[in-house]
Amino acid sequence: MTPPSFELKTLGTEPVDVFLASLREDPRRTYHVHVEEALGFLDRASVALMLGFLLSKLDSEHSRRAYARHLKEAFSIMGLSSLGELGAGHLVRYREVLMTDGRGEASHAQALYAVRSFFDWCADVAGLPVPARTVAQLLRVPQVEVVRPFTTATLAEVVRLVNAASPRDQALVLVMAGAGLRVSEVAALDATDLIEVDGQPALWVRKGKGGKDRIVPIAEEVSVALHRYLAAGGRRVDTPGPLFLAEDRGVIARGDDRLSHYGIRKALGRLVRFVAIAKRLTPHALRHTFGMEFQRRSKDSRKTAKVLGHSSERPTWRYTDHLELEELRACLPRYRNPNG
Repeated sequence: MTPPSFELKTLGTEPVDVFLASLREDPRRTYHVHVEEALGFLDRASVALMLGFLLSKLDSEHSRRAYARHLKEAFSIMGLSSLGELGAGHLVRYREVLMTDGRGEASHAQALYAVRSFFDWCADVAGLPVPARTVAQLLRVPQVEVVRPFTTATLAEVVRLVNAASPRDQALVLVMAGAGLRVSEVAALDATDLIEVDGQPALWVRKGKGGKDRIVPIAEEVSVALHRYLAAGGRRVDTPGPLFLAEDRGVIARGDDRLSHYGIRKALGRLVRFVAIAKRLTPHALRHTFGMEFQRRSKDSRKTAKVLGHSSERPTWRYTDHLELEELRACLPRYRNPNG
């Protein structure tokens, strides 16, 4: 059985190869790598479906990259050359191999959810040789409750990072630790997204997780750092283009001066090593730092969820758990060296 003919509106009349070539020109759309690898063993009709799912179902480039990787791995494990060959045995084999690959439960759950979502989408738009109910039963997603301590920065560590940084990297650190933005949201900021609401500084986060916009209030020191950075480059808040600019020599070759999420991670990692902080302080660790501090001050999970862009309060409960742990730690007996 071959997959039904499928013409994707977002691809227009372009062949898959031509569309992938256009993706390669955009350094932010790195998911094309996994799609191209899938072309090595999947027919083009199936790859067109894969692209259609990534483009129409998902809004975040980070999610597209993760889902593309999971789908490529799934098709490889199943040994498919076409979605029209899909059978129950392929699904059973995939789940069996996945669950014994040594990765954590959360990774397994994400992979299974990605593959199930793709097959559900295919069933709606093109049809599948396996009933959707069978897919759901054979690709059962395990219930996962992952509890691990957050890595966060102390106030003193944030100050050390800021004091040692260039104007751009000062603004970067303060936006992540002082506004709690995701790395993809930081990379997507334009200079015009630094705004004022009722006379107070704020950031307009466009199409965050789930494709939702939100306004994030920022403290005066964050605003000052952003204005100082823009002014140092002869720019203003009404200058079109990205807020954070790449400074490496590859900017001209790429034809894109926007600092990527990879560039943000690299800049922060370099700064952490320079000030000799022996922690793995990632952009997400600085987001957790903001979330902890905001929850500590507000004592309101609803407000914390809103400012962080969470769709529910549940993700913020872990911040409350961490704060309760601090209260318990304050009650611990201290066995100091009597000679010290």
